[in-house]
Amino acid sequence: MIIFKKNLQYLSIVFGVVLVWRGVWYIADMFLLPANELLSAVASIAIGVLALIFIDFEKRDISELG
Repeated sequence: MIIFKKNLQYLSIVFGVVLVWRGVWYIADMFLLPANELLSAVASIAIGVLALIFIDFEKRDISELG
Protein backbone atom coordinates (compact mmCIF):
# COMPACT_ATOMS: atom_id res chain seq x y z
CA MET A 1 0.00 0.00 0.00
CA ILE A 2 2.92 2.34 0.75
CA ILE A 3 4.38 1.75 -2.73
CA PHE A 4 1.04 2.62 -4.33
CA LYS A 5 0.82 5.85 -2.32
CA LYS A 6 4.39 6.87 -3.30
CA ASN A 7 3.73 6.10 -6.97
CA LEU A 8 0.53 8.14 -6.82
CA GLN A 9 2.49 11.07 -5.39
CA TYR A 10 5.09 10.79 -8.16
CA LEU A 11 2.38 10.57 -10.80
CA SER A 12 0.67 13.70 -9.47
CA ILE A 13 4.01 15.56 -9.56
CA VAL A 14 4.57 14.47 -13.17
CA PHE A 15 1.08 15.65 -14.16
CA GLY A 16 1.66 18.97 -12.41
CA VAL A 17 4.97 19.58 -14.19
CA VAL A 18 3.53 18.61 -17.58
CA LEU A 19 0.53 20.92 -17.12
CA VAL A 20 2.73 23.85 -16.10
CA TRP A 21 4.93 23.40 -19.17
CA ARG A 22 1.85 23.00 -21.36
CA GLY A 23 0.64 26.38 -20.12
CA VAL A 24 4.03 28.01 -20.64
CA TRP A 25 4.21 26.57 -24.14
CA TYR A 26 0.72 27.83 -24.97
CA ILE A 27 1.51 31.36 -23.76
CA ALA A 28 4.80 31.39 -25.68
CA ASP A 29 2.99 30.31 -28.86
CA MET A 30 0.44 33.10 -28.38
CA PHE A 31 2.83 35.96 -27.65
CA LEU A 32 6.26 35.12 -29.11
CA LEU A 33 5.94 35.82 -32.84
CA PRO A 34 2.56 34.09 -33.33
CA ALA A 35 2.48 34.78 -37.08
CA ASN A 36 5.70 32.89 -37.80
CA GLU A 37 5.97 29.47 -36.18
CA LEU A 38 9.52 28.75 -37.33
CA LEU A 39 10.88 32.11 -36.19
CA SER A 40 9.06 31.68 -32.88
CA ALA A 41 10.75 28.30 -32.36
CA VAL A 42 14.19 29.71 -33.23
CA ALA A 43 13.64 32.68 -30.90
CA SER A 44 12.60 30.30 -28.12
CA ILE A 45 15.76 28.24 -28.59
CA ALA A 46 17.92 31.39 -28.61
CA ILE A 47 16.29 32.75 -25.45
CA GLY A 48 16.71 29.37 -23.74
CA VAL A 49 20.37 29.05 -24.71
CA LEU A 50 21.10 32.61 -23.56
CA ALA A 51 19.39 31.92 -20.24
CA LEU A 52 21.47 28.75 -19.76
CA ILE A 53 24.69 30.60 -20.63
CA PHE A 54 23.82 33.40 -18.21
CA ILE A 55 23.10 30.93 -15.42
CA ASP A 56 26.39 29.12 -16.10
CA PHE A 57 28.41 32.35 -16.14
CA GLU A 58 26.79 33.44 -12.91
CA LYS A 59 28.06 30.32 -11.16
CA ARG A 60 31.68 30.73 -12.28
CA ASP A 61 34.34 33.00 -10.98
CA ILE A 62 35.26 35.66 -13.56
CA SER A 63 38.92 34.52 -13.55
CA GLU A 64 37.87 31.07 -14.82
CA LEU A 65 36.34 32.49 -18.03
CA GLY A 66 39.59 33.64 -19.63
